[in-house]
Amino acid sequence: METRWMTLEEAARSLGVPYDTLWDYIMGRVPGKQLPVYRLAGGTELRVRQEDIMALLEPVTDIEELAELEKIPPRPKVPGHLF
Repeated sequence: METRWMTLEEAARSLGVPYDTLWDYIMGRVPGKQLPVYRLAGGTELRVRQEDIMALLEPVTDIEELAELEKIPPRPKVPGHLF
């Protein structure tokens, strides 16, 4: 299977999450999860592998955990990019 490379914007859209949420995974701010990021040597454009994005997804099967997640308010929108 050929690797599909995505920009960070494409990755966030494919997951249906804000860009800053994806950035939290990249920076290791989410306990136990970190998203590897790549760039072409000497370049500045960042890419992620689609399979790494899909590996962030996990099922929520515990009903109590699901109830707690529903209580978390959405993060405020931050305009623009972080870099």
